Amino acid sequence: MQLPSPTSTEVVVHNSGRLVRVFFRDGPHPSDWMDLRTEGPLPTGRFDHHRPGVTAGVMYLASRSEPPMKMDAFSCALAETFQLQRVIDVTTRQPCVVWWTSTRPMYLLDLASSWTSRAGGDQALCSGDRSAAQLWTRKIHTAFPTLDGLTWPSSIVGPGRSVAITERAKDAIPHRPDLLRPPSAGASSRPQWRASCRGLSR
Repeated sequence: MQLPSPTSTEVVVHNSGRLVRVFFRDGPHPSDWMDLRTEGPLPTGRFDHHRPGVTAGVMYLASRSEPPMKMDAFSCALAETFQLQRVIDVTTRQPCVVWWTSTRPMYLLDLASSWTSRAGGDQALCSGDRSAAQLWTRKIHTAFPTLDGLTWPSSIVGPGRSVAITERAKDAIPHRPDLLRPPSAGASSRPQWRASCRGLSR
């Protein structure tokens, strides 16, 4: 199936505003704040585009939603990261939160736009079977080499916006983050960690 080319209104150009990521320094896939995950596809990675024999990387982030549905990126990142546990665990796997601003515009296919229906898909792509979403992602990544990644509405926090960037956006990641906050930095519990970070992504 040939995918239709996205129009300018179906591609989000992210060129301002901080992106937020919750990452883990321990566990099965430890990383630093700027690392794209090259292992995959993982069962939990909805938009992993990895395939055998091909170098690939993915990073999942959150961005602030636009008015009138204001939603800070930090709350969205927390909800998406801990959606399976339903509990914000600030100790296991050493979670950290990072804010960074891209060094260049990033071009993201908006899966909430009319492109998805024109391509024969629906909004289950963002909340349904993950293996099907990965298949779509591989096709999109192959068909549109100028795209840096995808963006879609959070399925956990309605107004929130999620982002997945690929190895093509590696040069958009800055050398230094805007903010890096481990839970050990003056916060030993979920409410304290959340309170210590609230507002930093605005």
